[in-house]
Amino acid sequence: MQHLPPYAAGHSPAELEQGYVAARVVYLLGERDNDSMHPVLDRSCMGRAQGPDRWSRGHAFIAAMRLRDNGTPNHVLHEVPGVGHDGRAMLTSTCGLAALFDRPGCE
Repeated sequence: MQHLPPYAAGHSPAELEQGYVAARVVYLLGERDNDSMHPVLDRSCMGRAQGPDRWSRGHAFIAAMRLRDNGTPNHVLHEVPGVGHDGRAMLTSTCGLAALFDRPGCE
């Protein structure tokens, strides 16, 4: 928690966490982002403990967030059909555009 960006400076870790939990957050997971041997996937012991691939890790993270005291009612998960680890495909998908521009289309 050293060298924080300006928006986080002056806040305790607990305050930053509270803000994140309360914020409206849209998580996009590529349905095909399940390559456990992807060249830039963290395959360290700590990485593998989170799950075998990004898709699994994303679902594990969401499950952990929902187990919090009050859950995370403002956090929404959408799976993007047919997309792997591809930022352009994610952001230009129907779900990506809906998340970016706060519009319907990925319910």
